[in-house]
Formats: sequence, C-alpha cells, structure tokens
Amino acid sequence: MPKIQKTPSPPRIAITATGRTPAALLDSARRAFRYTRFVELRLDWVPNPNDVVRALPALLRQFAPKRPILIATCRRKPNGGEFRGTVAAQVAILEKAAAAGCQLLDLEIESAETLGQDRVAALRQQAAVILSFHDFQRMPRPEPVARRLQKFPADFYKLVGAATRQTDNCTMLDFLESMTRLKHGTPKQSAQGRWIAFCMGEAGIPSRVLALSRGSRFVYAALPPENGQPRETKEPREPSELAAPGQLDWN
Repeated sequence: MPKIQKTPSPPRIAITATGRTPAALLDSARRAFRYTRFVELRLDWVPNPNDVVRALPALLRQFAPKRPILIATCRRKPNGGEFRGTVAAQVAILEKAAAAGCQLLDLEIESAETLGQDRVAALRQQAAVILSFHDFQRMPRPEPVARRLQKFPADFYKLVGAATRQTDNCTMLDFLESMTRLKHGTPKQSAQGRWIAFCMGEAGIPSRVLALSRGSRFVYAALPPENGQPRETKEPREPSELAAPGQLDWN
C-alpha cells in the first residue's frame, strides 16, 4: 500500500527564496533559514531546477536543528511562473524535490487539470500538496475558483488574485473568513486551516497584512535586503526581486 504522507504544520509566514542561478537560489534559501524554518523555494526561477534539487539534502542537513520545512514551487510560464517545460517535466521536478526532503509541493490548478485526479493523488503520497490558483490581472470571484480547486483533494488550497482597488481586499478577506468560520457552532472540518488566500499588487497589501487574522493558514514574505542598513534607509525592492507583486519583506 502506498505510504500516506503526514501533512506538516508549518509556521504562519514563509519566506520566498529566489535567484536566477542555482548558487543564488541556494544562497537565498540559506539566508531565509536565518529568519525562519519555513521557506518556499522558487525552482522555476533557475534554468535547470534539478541543479538545485540535487543540493537540497545537504541544505536541509545544514539547518536540521531548526526542523526546516521547504515548499518546492516550479510554476510554469503559462501560469505566471518561469518554468518553460511541460507539465510532465514540472511534476518530475516536484517528485525529485519531495524525495530530496521538501515537505510541501505547490502545484497550480492548470497543471492538476492536465494531470487528472489519480496523478495528483499519487503526488500527494510523496509530499503535501498546495493546490494553487493565481490571477495576475484581476481579482476573480472567489467562490467559482474555490469550487474548481476543490474538485481535487489537496492538503492546502491557495487562491490569489490581483487587487486593482481596495474593495478587492474585502472580497478576498470575506471569502477567507467564510471558509473557516464556525457554522452552527461546529468548524468546517473540510476547510478549517486549509486555505491560503490574499491579493497581489500594491493595492493588495492590506489583504496580506490581515490574511492570517481571517484564517489563512500562512502567508508569504520576501527575504529582507542584505545591506545592514536601518530599515528607513533601505532602497525599495525591485519588482524583479520579488516572487509576487506587492510582497512584503520579513522585516
């Protein structure tokens, strides 16, 4: 019988590690582990993600006392990422990342729909799966997206839209709260603690700040600049350095 993986209980904030070369990405992850034990690794940012995956066991051993948790993300170009390979190639990388020690795998809904339920279920036997939806242009109606996501069993569901006005934050936060609030005095067991939701963009920053208070299982932060300057003197982050528009740094 296939081994069923236990869903990890991560901290509330993950730092996203980015870099355009394997060395830069691994260095970003090492610096992120100085702040937290919970790090997202953007494998799609490097030309050959396997070069990074091979180095993961050594990275995890280095920070073993912190009990590190790694999210492996290899988002395809058509879905807002940088990976130009096929869905089959994407899944092969995620499977190797799981074997190397990543406890969480981020898989976008578009890839899941191509793979089918059986293949996604097989991936879940290797690591916990975050099934994700991103709209980089607008804030969609959350309920139809949620139904689309929930057609696939997953450990966590991630719904992210682009805020173009402040009311988009309210839409997202109300949705998030509705998925986790008590109903007739009983938690919605199928949804409690399983949703990650917020808005991207400068207009979406309030939703990032408030998401945890509305029930988001966790949120993401950027790695702080490594210049040693006081916060008030730091230069603004370049959009190219951030994994998503409007992402706030750890500090």
